[in-house]
Amino acid sequence: MISGFSTIATTVVILLCITVAQGTDCSALASAGNCSFYDCLSAKFSCGQRGYPLFRGRRYCCRFMNQSESFTTAGQAWITNVHKCLMQSIVNSALYNDANTHCSEFGNLEFENRPKCYIDNGFCTNIFLSDQCQNFNQIE
Repeated sequence: MISGFSTIATTVVILLCITVAQGTDCSALASAGNCSFYDCLSAKFSCGQRGYPLFRGRRYCCRFMNQSESFTTAGQAWITNVHKCLMQSIVNSALYNDANTHCSEFGNLEFENRPKCYIDNGFCTNIFLSDQCQNFNQIE
């Protein structure tokens, strides 16, 4: 069961992910910064449980979302915007439309885009320089 969700809600989320994945267009989830984007991406490219989308992408996306309540409002906005930015970097890449893309390439792409996504969305102001470093201290 997904933490904080009932069994029925979890089933609905999984079914939605499968339905979206079958259409192979994960861009709406990326635009929303929804962590289910990684489920969709994994299904689209048959990455499996140990592939980048689920093993790293979804795992860290969910970790940040689960901890977002301990961030300030600005910190929460930063988390959402960084997720959107990283996901959009995948959707907007040539890799996303190439059926021969290996799942590990998504991890490399996100790694390359992470500094830009962090900085462009206010890491220095909303995280590093947050009041009493509250947001900075939340990042593990």
